[in-house]
Parts: sequence; C-alpha cells; structure tokens
Amino acid sequence: MPYKMTVNIESSVPGEVFQIAGLGEFENGETYLISDEENEAFRTYHSKQVTRTDKKGNMSVKTILGPSLDKTSETMHGISVVVEKPTGGNQ
Repeated sequence: MPYKMTVNIESSVPGEVFQIAGLGEFENGETYLISDEENEAFRTYHSKQVTRTDKKGNMSVKTILGPSLDKTSETMHGISVVVEKPTGGNQ
C-alpha cells in the first residue's frame, strides 16, 4: 500500500526543501505519494546489524530493518504519513 506524506513545517517557508535520510528531498507545504518500494528502501537505510557470538565463539550477523515511514513519522516534526488503502478491484 502506498503512503501519503505531507511536509508541513510551520517555522519554515513554503517551498523550502528538506532532506529525509533514506528517502530524498521534499518541499515544505507539499504532499507526496510514497511507494512501497520507497518505504522498503527507507527501512533498509535505517536498518541495523546485530552481531551475536555463541558459546563456541562463532559469530553471526543479523540485519534488522528500520521502522516503516508511517511509524517513523510519529517522531518527525512537521511530517505526517497516512497509509493509503487500496481502492476498487479485487484487492
């Protein structure tokens, strides 16, 4: 499902450009549709790797994806994200 992201940073002028790490540049006062693929790229950018060592000394690395854009936006000043519902069809 795509995401609808609105940039509304009241202390900045309309049209001012902001960078969202792992997603790109966006203008203040605009609304954007973010695809599932872009959201996955955002999550990958914000992922972390956890290294574990077992009792025998063997190391393993696990990648943990970062949170989705809608979850992350809850703590992003002036950024709101709504998950768009599919419309029509047999979805």
